[in-house]
Amino acid sequence: MVIFISIVVLGVYVCIMAYLASKISDAAERKGYEKRTYFHICFWLGLLGFLVVIALPDLTIQQQNEKMIRLLEAGNSTASSNTTCNPTSGNQSTPYAKSIQLPSL
Repeated sequence: MVIFISIVVLGVYVCIMAYLASKISDAAERKGYEKRTYFHICFWLGLLGFLVVIALPDLTIQQQNEKMIRLLEAGNSTASSNTTCNPTSGNQSTPYAKSIQLPSL
């Protein structure tokens, strides 16, 4: 009887770990990592594997940020080569330049 209970408990544990590892590996995939690799890490390491996935940096947001920086740099280089802004002459031909008037004291 003890062996039967042990097998049932082990089976329930394996099913719960497989379910949790599947859900956590989905989170790793949304962060930009391979799902299968992190499924195995979570399944075999348990709570430690879950913590590893939680600590992973988000690669998709990182790639989006890098793309935005490249586009902004490309936009700034073309805007600066097409028009020049000299703050002493008052020429504010770029769409990014705004004049700010401070109140007198």
